Amino acid sequence: MESGVPERNVQVRANFFEEKDKEIKYIGGKSNYYIFFLSGETLDSWTGIQANASNSFIDLSWTPPPNSFLGASSVEKYLILYRPISAQDCYRALWLPADKTLVRTSRLVSFTNYSFILVAITTDESQRGNTGWIRVQTDEGGKPD
Repeated sequence: MESGVPERNVQVRANFFEEKDKEIKYIGGKSNYYIFFLSGETLDSWTGIQANASNSFIDLSWTPPPNSFLGASSVEKYLILYRPISAQDCYRALWLPADKTLVRTSRLVSFTNYSFILVAITTDESQRGNTGWIRVQTDEGGKPD
């Protein structure tokens, strides 16, 4: 159940990034505004995200965003940003095609809290909506899965 999508680090200290060929490129700035730029508005009605954790990975699954967000458009791709809650410097980014609604984030540290946000990007790229931040803790110790 590996995502098959390369992970990329996203530096937190910038306030604006440009998306080119599914890569995030730094443009400049000093604040954390870029998280809003990447994630768009929080959709309170998008409640279908679920997490299942082991000691070394977290599986995320979700339903597509509500029609009230999509309107006449559809989802082109998803973006997942995540990091340990204690981290201060960067997020990992996963880009997923619209038909993928399940992903495994692996090589995680056991007994650690992670924050995730799932972002839907529409086909015309005019809208981005997110699930809001969720927190998931990996299981304690033991043999890695």
